[in-house]
Amino acid sequence: MQLTGPRAVRGRRVSSVTAVFKDALLSRFQAIHGEPPPVLHGHGFRRTGFDLARYLALPDVGDPRSRGDIHGLALWLPPGSDSPERARIREAAFSLRRLYGYGVDVSVRPLMSEAGASAASPRRWTRTARCWTTVLPVVHERRVSVDLKEVARWCRHAGLPGPSEFRSARAPFIPGGADLAPAEVNRPGRGGRPYSHVMIWFDEPVTGPVVLGSARQRGLGLCVDVPGDGEVNAA
Repeated sequence: MQLTGPRAVRGRRVSSVTAVFKDALLSRFQAIHGEPPPVLHGHGFRRTGFDLARYLALPDVGDPRSRGDIHGLALWLPPGSDSPERARIREAAFSLRRLYGYGVDVSVRPLMSEAGASAASPRRWTRTARCWTTVLPVVHERRVSVDLKEVARWCRHAGLPGPSEFRSARAPFIPGGADLAPAEVNRPGRGGRPYSHVMIWFDEPVTGPVVLGSARQRGLGLCVDVPGDGEVNAA
């Protein structure tokens, strides 16, 4: 899905954008097909919570001029999802034309062409690489020191192999990455969790999308591949 309109949506609005995207999709699915499946909202879900849908906001990152504005939206569904169900979800998503709420008011449409819309392109986020870095901070799953074992736990819960090494920092490693305040990460009324940016290396190439941490379903922890397997960054 591609965002359209005269105003850019700042990457700092990621939590609001994915929240309104989720609400709009659930409402639209209800209107077209009836009760939304549990994979979209989690209520009555019989599989693990790690297999829930992920609502992703796709920012412009990676170029020295990147500002991190949100250009697109995507919905990740777990492997093995029922094909007819996926088709109904896709129909509901592609029928959305406006997202309104949580201070967000933006027009959307299905991505018809990838020309001039690289951030919104699925190809941007589904590459294969050994090195990945967060463009939106990863919300930690536990209040413990972040070491390789803990990052491996995040990866395992996201359906990924364990990394061979990692780096962690408060600020993003990539141009356009979002440096968010606690109020922009944690939901109102919920206990705040620690969060950070990470760069991770795998022994073998991994295919995206790569989304890590306890707020995967809200799009936080979204990663992008690092060209050259991150050799320059690791120096």
